Amino acid sequence: MVVETLSVRDFRNLRSLDFEPSLQFNAVYGANGQGKTSLLEAIHFAAEGRSFRATPSAGLVRTGAKLLVVEGRVRSALGPLDYLRATFSAGKRNLELNERTNVPIDEYLGHIRVVVHSPEDAQLILGPPELRRRFLNRVLVLTEPGFYRTLVRYVRALKNRNRCLQTRSSRAEIESWSEVLIRLGSQILASRIALVARLTAELIPSIARITKEALPLTIRYHAGSDYDGEQLTPDEAESLLRRQSERRYAREVRLERTLFGPHLDDVHFLVESGPARRNASQGERRSLLIALRLAERAVIATRTDDEPVFLLDDLSSELDASRARRVIDAVTDLSGQTFVTGTEPPRSHAQVHLFQMRGGELTAVASPTPPTSASTPSPSTFGRSSS
Repeated sequence: MVVETLSVRDFRNLRSLDFEPSLQFNAVYGANGQGKTSLLEAIHFAAEGRSFRATPSAGLVRTGAKLLVVEGRVRSALGPLDYLRATFSAGKRNLELNERTNVPIDEYLGHIRVVVHSPEDAQLILGPPELRRRFLNRVLVLTEPGFYRTLVRYVRALKNRNRCLQTRSSRAEIESWSEVLIRLGSQILASRIALVARLTAELIPSIARITKEALPLTIRYHAGSDYDGEQLTPDEAESLLRRQSERRYAREVRLERTLFGPHLDDVHFLVESGPARRNASQGERRSLLIALRLAERAVIATRTDDEPVFLLDDLSSELDASRARRVIDAVTDLSGQTFVTGTEPPRSHAQVHLFQMRGGELTAVASPTPPTSASTPSPSTFGRSSS
């Protein structure tokens, strides 16, 4: 997948921007606060109708404006050209696809898939389980037809079951919603466990490319004390949830909330069999997170037969110079389209298409000649940035 053109109007500090990126490696550089991260957010907004940062959509509209617009042409590996347009105004989002307006989100998603690494990724390790569940759900929504609707129906069933518990409904009524929750939850659970296995397989080679050393890490899906970490078919996942439902019913009645199901699960990142949040150094955690995004990208590409667009924001604020250089080299070796931001142009063995961001305006600049083996490497790839 590639973004062929992008037009942005009144998105954060981007008043009016028209962009024709390279189909390979794009580096956007400039001083802090000039709009580099806003550009990556705009690409993500075009893809999914939201920012990748924890920001309410109303906060994306440029100060003084009433309507933000992000639109562009995107093309998949199979050749179809799609026109996407995402707007937000007066608390309402509207998604357009090939001139169809008010397109449902489940029909809109997937026409351009993006993978994002940003400083906020640290919360995938340090933050609450909800963020890790959301990470898995998002990959599944982009790669498994029907998963989004299954997830929506599960959330609806969960709300209804909790309401029954809170209003002291009959056990028959509660159990009717239990059956719906178990059936839908088993599909979510089996899909998540299979995804974790695929991510783990891709994670090891990905992190080796960044660190140049073996890092004893694993990802483990946690679905309660009675789950042993093995792969589960949907039928086996259903049996597990049914056992959990039966064992926890009395406590659920007392606490008036559902105490089983994938909405309570977690993903554990382990280094040397201990939690990464405790056992890994800051540098190891940062390497792990970028490797996780590389693994996510590989899984999406394999499952969809199409390369997602890769967005890396503020790379060298996360890594030391040598690791950041290895990430740049690894990313330029990828066959898909990539966007990287920083305060200085990167040094890479591959061709880099450079754009300078200044005051919300983007300018193409001459790309440097890739260094030869005799060239003296730059002491850094990208400078620190927080734009």
